[in-house]
Amino acid sequence: MNKLIVLITLLISSSYSYSQNHSIGLSAGHVFSGRATDFESLAGASSYHHKSGSQLSLNYKLQLSKNITLLSGLQLQQLSMEAQNGSSTAELQTWDFNVDNLNIPLYANLSFFKYFFIEGGPILNFQINEPDPYGIDNQNGIGISAGIGAQYDIGKLNFFLKSQAQMQALVPFNSEKYHERLITNSLSLGVYYQL
Repeated sequence: MNKLIVLITLLISSSYSYSQNHSIGLSAGHVFSGRATDFESLAGASSYHHKSGSQLSLNYKLQLSKNITLLSGLQLQQLSMEAQNGSSTAELQTWDFNVDNLNIPLYANLSFFKYFFIEGGPILNFQINEPDPYGIDNQNGIGISAGIGAQYDIGKLNFFLKSQAQMQALVPFNSEKYHERLITNSLSLGVYYQL
C-alpha cells in the first residue's frame, strides 16, 4: 500500500512540474520560395513558379525535458503561384493561381547551445481554397517539415526566428498517378508565452 501511495505522489508531482512547461505562441512569416514536384519528369508538363507567399501560425508547445519539446498548432499558408505550359509546339502561356493551406503540424524540437534549435515532423495539410484547374493538384494529405532557428528567452517570453522547409501532401489523400506536391521554404519570426 505504501508503494502505491509513493507511486501516486510521484506521478502527481511530476505531472504538476510539467504543467508549468506549457507555452502558446504566435508567428508570422514570409514564404520566399515554392515549387511543385511529382517525382517524375513528364514531357509537356506545366512548370510552376512561386510569386509571393505568407504564413501565420498559432502554436502550442509542451516541454518534455530541458532540450526536447513537442509542438503543434494551426498554420495558415497563402501562396501566389504562376504556371507555365510545357508544350514545345504551343505558344508559351502563363497564368496565375493561389494555393491556401491550413496545416496542422506535430513537430519534435531539439534545443542546443542554449540559443539554437532544430525541429521537424509530419504535418496534416488541407487546401482550403478550390484548386485551380490549371494549377497544381489538391494539397490535402500528410506532409513533412524541417527547420532550424535561433531563440532568446526574456522572462516568460521566448522569441524565435526560424527557417523552415515543407513538403505538402507527401502522402496525398486523393492520390493521382503523377500527384504534384508543393515544396516551400519560409522564414518566420514569433514569440511563445509560458503559461
